[in-house]
Amino acid sequence: MKTFLKLIVSILITNLLLGQNHSLSFDGVDDYAHLDWSENPSEYTVSLWVKPNSLGQDRHSAVFNSYNTSNNAGIQIESGNNDNYRFVYGNNNMSFADITMEWSHIVVTGRSNKTIVYFNGDSIITDNSFENSWNQIEIGRNRNANNYGHFKVDNLMIWDRVLSTNEIGSIKDDVIGYEDDNLVVWWDLNEGVGNTINDRSGNNNHGTIHGASWIEDFGINTVPIEFKPQTKQELQTAVDLWVSDNTTALSTYG
Repeated sequence: MKTFLKLIVSILITNLLLGQNHSLSFDGVDDYAHLDWSENPSEYTVSLWVKPNSLGQDRHSAVFNSYNTSNNAGIQIESGNNDNYRFVYGNNNMSFADITMEWSHIVVTGRSNKTIVYFNGDSIITDNSFENSWNQIEIGRNRNANNYGHFKVDNLMIWDRVLSTNEIGSIKDDVIGYEDDNLVVWWDLNEGVGNTINDRSGNNNHGTIHGASWIEDFGINTVPIEFKPQTKQELQTAVDLWVSDNTTALSTYG
C-alpha cells in the first residue's frame, strides 16, 4: 500500500506541474503560428484572448488572420495606428476598442450580411457585410505576411456557426469542460513546450509555431482544477476509493 500511495502522490505532483496555463508570446519581428485551411465558412465565430507586449504598434500588426493574400480578402484582427484594435474584412475595417496592457477577450461572428465584433463580452460594432475567404488560420502576423504583432495570444476557438450573445458571455467566463459539435478549432495554448499547437476540438486541426515563445501568463483558465489533498488522511481516503471503485474516484476527484 505504501508503494501505491507513493505512486498516487507522484502522479498528483506531476499533474500539478504539467497542468499549468500558458499562452503564446509573439515578438513582433518574425513570430507566427499557422494552419492551412480549405473551406470558406457560411458562418463563423472566432474567439481569442490577447494582451499586447508593447503599445504604439504599427497599423496591420496583426493578432489573427484567415487568408494569405495580396488582394485584401479574408479577415484580420490587428492594431490600428493609435493604440486601437481593428477588425479588417475584405477592403473594409473598423476600430472597436483601445489597446491597453491588459488581457482582452475579442470575438467576431459573421454570416449572410452581418458581422458583429464583441469586446470583453459586449457587442461593440455591427456591420451589414460578410467576408468569408479562408485559406489559413494564423496568429501573430497579418494576411500579407509583412506585419507581425507584438502580442500574447491565449485560447483561440473557432466555430462554424454564430454564437449568441449569452454564449459569448459564457465562454468569456469559463471554458472548462466545454463541448460543442460546431467547434472546429480549439487551441487552448497550454502545451508549454514544443512547436506544435494541439487542437482540443477533436478535429486534428493542429497548428505549427514559427518562433513564438511559451509563457505562463494567460487570459483565461483552461486547466481543470486537480485534486490537491490537504492531509495524509484525505489522500488515504482517495486512494482507498480508487482501489475499491476507480470510476467513482474519477468522478469525485477528477
